[in-house]
Amino acid sequence: MLIVDFAITIWQYVHMSKLIDYINAMPELGRHAFAEKCGTSVGYIRKVMSSRKPLFFGPAICRKLEVETGGLVTRQELRPKDWHEIWPEIKQ
Repeated sequence: MLIVDFAITIWQYVHMSKLIDYINAMPELGRHAFAEKCGTSVGYIRKVMSSRKPLFFGPAICRKLEVETGGLVTRQELRPKDWHEIWPEIKQ
C-alpha cells in the first residue's frame, strides 16, 4: 500500500502542478472568482493540491475545474483512479 500511496503522491505533484500554476498566475481576486465558479473555495483547492495523502476533488468540482481552465486540467487528471467509472462517456 505504501508504494501505491507514493505513486499517487507523485501523480498529484505532477498533475496538480498544472492547477497550481494556473491559480498562482491569477490575481488574488481572480482566484476567489475562479473558485466560486467551480463551486468551492481557494482554501479547499489549495488543501487538495497540497495534501500529503491522496485527496481528490468531488466529481462536480472536477467537471467545473476542467471547464473553467479551458481543458488545461482534465477530469481524468483530477480523478486518476476512478474517472472512467464516474464519466464513462469520456474516451481514453
